[in-house]
Amino acid sequence: MIKDEDEISKKETDPKNVQIASVLSRVGEQVAQKLASKKIKLITVIEIEEARLKIEEDLLIRVLVNLIDNAIKFSLPESEIKVSVHLNKGQLAFVVSDSGIGFDPKYKEELFKKFTNRSRLGTANEPSTGIGLYLCRKIVEKYQGKLLAESGGINEGATFSFFFENVN
Repeated sequence: MIKDEDEISKKETDPKNVQIASVLSRVGEQVAQKLASKKIKLITVIEIEEARLKIEEDLLIRVLVNLIDNAIKFSLPESEIKVSVHLNKGQLAFVVSDSGIGFDPKYKEELFKKFTNRSRLGTANEPSTGIGLYLCRKIVEKYQGKLLAESGGINEGATFSFFFENVN
């Protein structure tokens, strides 16, 4: 994992045009097998076709895949996960939400700590490393973004959102 952190810190930050549908298509390919194994439907809502972002496309995909993997892990079979991309107050918002097991809102910052003791097994006893959300936040913050977690509580689902400036 330390290698991943080094890799993140070496990436360039020149703004690039990113095709949102293409990114979500690649993400969908990477999570398809896990979705199918739990019969979970992935719903994507794209309200903006293209954005100019500083983040590398492969790192954007990595963050989305990790958040969707988590949503799959903590969702019940035959449920739905929604991914939406839209503009919010001049920022590009990526939102991954599920109706899974959720978490206690008072511990939401704990979820982003490296090797957090908030790690738990998924609904099909999938293991958790306690590093994924930590790395996601590191990546998002390196590109001046913000990653947030919300849940109504245990068994109330979870929403993970991250935001970047849409640079011109």
